[in-house]
Amino acid sequence: MSDSPISTAEMLLLARDLVGPLLLGALLNVWLYGAFMMQVLTYFHHAPKDPMWMKIMVGGLTIIDTVNSVLSCYVAYDFSVNDFGDVSRILTATPVFAVMIITIAVTGSIVQIFFGFRVKWLTGNLWLGWSIIFAAFMQGLLGIGCSIGGYIVLEFVEFQKFRGLVVAWLVIAAIVDLTIAAVLVSFLRKARTGFEDTDDFLATLTRLTIQTGLITAVWATVDCVLFLTEDNNWHFMLNMALAKLYGNCLMSSLNARMEWQHSQLSSARRQRFSTTGKQHPIHTNVHVTTSSGIHVDDIEMEAPHVYPRPQSPVARDHKQVAPGGTTFGVPINRAVSIGSSRQEDGKLVWDM
Repeated sequence: MSDSPISTAEMLLLARDLVGPLLLGALLNVWLYGAFMMQVLTYFHHAPKDPMWMKIMVGGLTIIDTVNSVLSCYVAYDFSVNDFGDVSRILTATPVFAVMIITIAVTGSIVQIFFGFRVKWLTGNLWLGWSIIFAAFMQGLLGIGCSIGGYIVLEFVEFQKFRGLVVAWLVIAAIVDLTIAAVLVSFLRKARTGFEDTDDFLATLTRLTIQTGLITAVWATVDCVLFLTEDNNWHFMLNMALAKLYGNCLMSSLNARMEWQHSQLSSARRQRFSTTGKQHPIHTNVHVTTSSGIHVDDIEMEAPHVYPRPQSPVARDHKQVAPGGTTFGVPINRAVSIGSSRQEDGKLVWDM
């Protein structure tokens, strides 16, 4: 590196292309960190019954993302303030910068592995699920390898020496994101039940899955393209925010379950209090067998499963003797709202 002085114009150019992207990346990182923390607080407030392993995962990601934001702010401050005017310093990566890259790779890998297990559990396709998990693990290792390579070569312009490692990391990450999104969308589309509320919720989940999968995939792809085509640090602006995108995608997916639960409660209340009028005694019997619904499965995913919905007294296998001594029942294969029952003068009366 030459020690000859440089002009003010050259210094401004270096600040724009080398320091500016790091500063903008830190600002974007902190902004997304605020959104991430709001979702984490929402999760722990509304999901106290989630399994311990899931809470540990969310807590671990929160710690890693917090460290990532602190390191991002330090990197921006170090390059823009501590190294202001020192050309040799702003052209060189630091150990803190290398650790920041590790937190990005680890966060992305954890989130993708979680979704890989989701694919395996929901679809029952072990080969596909474990392939996604393996690819997610490998992209994390590749990201850590990029961090180590950057610490070894130090100068940013020398990062092109391990460009194959960087490209493999970002391309695999994008492919895994797209694969996860495609599989989950296909599963959700096949899970439609014919019930309006259920299908509306599935449509919402489908849109959410597409959006989150595409955001991270497109972000990683653009990051890779900038790294290959631009001889500056602008790709780091996107890379520094990548961890927060993965964290927000995971938390939005987990918190979507609360929206479903609240909508179910509201729908149940509306259904319960929407029917008024006279009470009519019923002398016949209605025999309801089963019904379909959605619940959060035992691995705490928001995907649909069929289960017997909690039933009112009429929805149980209850048989009454009609006038004339005839006992009969009517099988109904879909969920219906019959009403509540009570006793009047020894007779079973339904409130329709």
